[in-house]
Amino acid sequence: MLTSSLSRRAFVVATSTIGACIAVPALADAPYTADVTLEGNVRYRERMMLPRGSRTVVKLVDVSRADAPSVTIASAEIADAAASPVPYKLSYDPNLIDKRARYALQATIYDGDRMLFTTTEHHPALGEDGTKTDIFVQRIANEAEADAELTLYGRWLAEDIEGGGVIDRAQTTLEISQDGAVHGSGGCNRYSGSAKIDGDKLAFGALASTNMACAEALMNQESKFHAALAKVASFSIDQEKSKLTLKDADGKALVVLAANPE
Repeated sequence: MLTSSLSRRAFVVATSTIGACIAVPALADAPYTADVTLEGNVRYRERMMLPRGSRTVVKLVDVSRADAPSVTIASAEIADAAASPVPYKLSYDPNLIDKRARYALQATIYDGDRMLFTTTEHHPALGEDGTKTDIFVQRIANEAEADAELTLYGRWLAEDIEGGGVIDRAQTTLEISQDGAVHGSGGCNRYSGSAKIDGDKLAFGALASTNMACAEALMNQESKFHAALAKVASFSIDQEKSKLTLKDADGKALVVLAANPE
């Protein structure tokens, strides 16, 4: 009886050991593929700030079938971006990718539920260009914006100062109220003052400014901006392009600004 009992135990132990030995290779051979991350920037042409609380949604989509809606493979959301470019990182499971299919990246920038910018061009993904792709988006004008005619009054963002362009990401702004009050940012310091407006004639009075120190390039641009404002004698507005041009007494363009409502 003792021998029989020991034999049964040995059989059970041996069976368990064999089972464990069989199971280990199965676990070791189980496929594991790490997520792949795509990255780049979402860009738009306008030099404008995004409203607070905006969100940017980037998607990797399957666009293989022209007769059917695209299928989202992965998406990522970036909150509270300030302005273009908006950096993004988007991870996806490579096991979901069909080598025979075609894939693209799409992006949309929202203010609440309202679309501000969205993709209008095809941006291929997962090709020979690797994992870095910039996505360009176009501004969507709502009905109120499309119908409204721009006036001098409002917020503007400088795109060019005396033909020299402006520093990328430097927000040089001008805001004019109907009572002639003026304020904004030179790119480093805030300023305020007043302006005289008569038809298309415009002249800025002395402007008071804060006195913070910034990078030399920013300070130079700010000085150039204030010097240009001091020479302004008239203005014109391009309704189609939503641009304001400030001109000197000879009609020469001093500063070009883009409409930049908050």
